[in-house]
This record gives sequence, C-alpha cells and structure tokens, in this order.
Amino acid sequence: MFSFSAPPRLFMSLLFFLHLSTVLTCDNTMQHDCECAPFVPGHNLVGEGFNLVTLQRTGAFLIDVYSFLSPNGTCILRRNPLQGNMLQKLPLSVVDWRAFRRCKVGISSSMHTSVSVLVVYLIMKKSIFKVKSSQQLLHNTIFIIYIIICCLSVFSYRVSEKPPLSYEFSQVLKNLPSSYNISTRAQYRRIIETYGTHYIRQVYLGGRIRRVTATRTCLASLSGFSASAVYKADMTVKDNNHHFTLSLRQKQYLKSCPVSSSLYSSSLHQHYTEVVGGKDWTGEFALNGTKSDQGYRKWLTTLKDHPDVVQYSLRPMYELATSQTKRQGMKAAIEKYLKDNAIKNSSKQPSCGGSDQDLDSSCCPKKARRGTLEVTVIRGWNLKGDYWHQTDGFVKLRHGSNRYTTRIIHLNNPVWNESHNFSMVDTLQSLHVELWDEDTWQNDLLFSRFVPLKQGTHHHTLTSPKGNVEIIIILTCDHKLAGDSCERYKPSPN
Repeated sequence: MFSFSAPPRLFMSLLFFLHLSTVLTCDNTMQHDCECAPFVPGHNLVGEGFNLVTLQRTGAFLIDVYSFLSPNGTCILRRNPLQGNMLQKLPLSVVDWRAFRRCKVGISSSMHTSVSVLVVYLIMKKSIFKVKSSQQLLHNTIFIIYIIICCLSVFSYRVSEKPPLSYEFSQVLKNLPSSYNISTRAQYRRIIETYGTHYIRQVYLGGRIRRVTATRTCLASLSGFSASAVYKADMTVKDNNHHFTLSLRQKQYLKSCPVSSSLYSSSLHQHYTEVVGGKDWTGEFALNGTKSDQGYRKWLTTLKDHPDVVQYSLRPMYELATSQTKRQGMKAAIEKYLKDNAIKNSSKQPSCGGSDQDLDSSCCPKKARRGTLEVTVIRGWNLKGDYWHQTDGFVKLRHGSNRYTTRIIHLNNPVWNESHNFSMVDTLQSLHVELWDEDTWQNDLLFSRFVPLKQGTHHHTLTSPKGNVEIIIILTCDHKLAGDSCERYKPSPN
C-alpha cells in the first residue's frame, strides 16, 4: 500500500509545478540559441500578398517573417510537441503560435451551373480564366462538383497588430506618391500587380485535398445520369476508422467514361485534384477504398513537417500604408483594380437558339439517336407486276408509325421523284420500303426491304426479281447530336 508523507497542500503544489514544467513552451533566450534553433514549420506562410482577382498568393511578402532577434538580442522559442518537443523560433511578426493535432476527414460538395465557377477550376491549374464567347457553351453543358477532404490542422498563428514590414515592401511604400490620381495611377497599379490586393494575416496549417469534377450535363443526361443524381451520390474515401463508401450508382457513373485531361474533350467528365501540404501523395484514391489507404495515411504523417495553408484570413494591403493619404490612395487603387477585373454575371436565362422541342431546359437533347429523316423515291425499273400489261406500281415507306405512299404509275419503268419528310425519328429503327402492284381484286407485294439509317445523304438501289427501286435517304442528326446513328453528344454554343 502506497502512502504520501508530504502534506496534501505541498503535494498539490508539487503536482502543479510538475504540470507546468511539461507545458511551458516559451523562453527568452540568448542570441546564440536563437540562431541555432530552426524556425517553426511554415513560419513564412503569413505576411504574403494575396490577389483577390486571381485567388492566388503572390509570392511577394509584405510582412517581415525572417527577423527573429529583438533589440536586446533575444528571441521567442517554442517547443513543438509534434516534432519531439524541439525548440523552434518564431519571427518577430508572429504571435499566437500553437501546435495541435486536429484532423477532420469528410466531404463537402456543391453543384454549380454557372460558368464563373470554372474560374476556380482553371485558377487551380495556375491559369487565369477569361469568359468570352464560350460562356454560353460552358454554361449549358458543364456543372462543377467540389469535393474537399481536409485534414485540419497542425499549426496556427497570426501576425501582430503592428507587424514589421519586409524591407522591399517598406521601400516601395516609401517611394510611393502620397496621392492617387491619373498621373500616379500606374505606380499604384504596379504595387497591386506585384503584391496583390490583400495580405495573409492568420493561417491554419496542415493538409487538404480538393477535387474539382467538371461534368457535361448533356452528356451525363444522355448516358442516363441526371445532374442531381450525380451530385447526391456518395463520393467518399476510406481512412482508418473513418469508413466512407461509394454508392453503386456513383461507381457506375465514375466508371462509365474515361477521365480526360482536357476540359473541352468529349468525355463525360474531367477532374483535377489539388493536394496542399505534405508530400509523396498525388491525391488519387481507389473506388473500392482499399488500395490507396497506405499513400493517404503516409501523407498524413508528413503534414507536421511539411504543412501548408488550409485556412487563412486576409487583411487589405492598404492598411499597411505609412500615411493616411497613401492608405486612401491604395484603397482607391485596389477598388478600381477589383472593379476592372470583375466577372459580370448575366441574369439572362440560357437560350437554346430556337424553339427546339427536343431540347430540355438546359438546352440538352432529351434523347440520343434522334434525327430528321427525309426520303425521296426516285424511280423504278423492270417492274414485273403484270405479265400481259404494264405494272401499276407504287412504293410504300414506313418508319415506326409514320407512313407514306407514292402515287400509282402505270409503267414498268416509273419515275416518281417524290419526297417525304418523316420529321423526328428514332435512328435505331430501319426504314421499311415496299414495292407494290395495284390490282383490281388484291394488290401484289413485289418486294420488301429494311434499310438501316445512317447520318448524311445516301443513295440506295433496292433490287429483286420482280423489280428495282432507287431511293435517296437523308438523315440529319438532332441538335447537339452526332455519329452515324446520332448516338454521340456534340457540344455547340447554340
């Protein structure tokens, strides 16, 4: 049986002291220790410029994130519990640094039909997207699904209220004209183009996966998948105790068409995966959730050494200006820059380019294998309907429930030159052609043929022992359809 001889109050004080000795992480140390200690991971991920137009970090620093010695030659060191309690230094501009382990694995998705969402897609590919004449095409044929899987976060901190500026940025501010007008506009604009419109004030560091999937709504619809069905599917991954599944319908959707690297290809969908933070993982995972777990779990272990920004807050760049007039000038310049580069959203409803009843509200074809059929019966020859007399020949055409009969010509070599428009037809059904001889008591069938339909203009010669017929078949695919049987989706702006 264990007992303590120390008085309870002394024992509690000892426990309190021992507890403090394990959690105290901050020390003011001498210059030698400061220079030898490494920076905390991701120490330079605040204070960087950010451009709201491109939605990208600029790579130019407004805040000094490398100076660490105070005027008296000391610095601030912190123990990093995620790296063996190693002592690591903070820049003078950084406050409220803390390390913790908070992992959130899940899926956040949203569906969009606006072309402006593609700006984000292409910015992720380090491109600046300009909406031009292709807006109508993209608006009517593509929607976006964001699937975000986050591991938040391993570190967080912010810059101080009055942070020291980087040397280069302070010199730029010093040389900036004190007022903003037409003559100084170019100088203010150059600062924005270099440093951005804002700067990163606070960050949460860790790792994140972001997948953007662009799906052609028309192609998906023709493949039997509605936009809402794809959006609601259970698109998830599996990690340790977090078990996520794919619905059968979603697996069918993802496997229905090969993924293409080109946004404008004819494939059903394209996707781009962005992995932020960590190393040695591309962000790919298997549909069965089994083969890619090792890469994902290994990636999680690298976040403490190679974190990146997963959440951040911004402050306007003009707040760092050294004088009131320069602050006002920078604010006006930034507002004009944002206005000049804004993407204008159109309130107009998409136009399908006519009153085509075979297009849905998204200007997509309601069905595949649809086209307009026109048949011309040219002539017949060597008709043998009557042994002693000329044949009273006529031709019957049938496609589905649509029928047409030519006039009767009392010749063995008749010339009809008659055309009939069958309007919209199912291209899988063949055209039925019959050659008849009219008799007083009962008409005689001379021959019957089924002619498969194929897009374009085609001459056909139908022969038999009792006569021959020449016809021309013209099949024009429905709006936004292509292929021999009009089975493929063809993007078009109208």
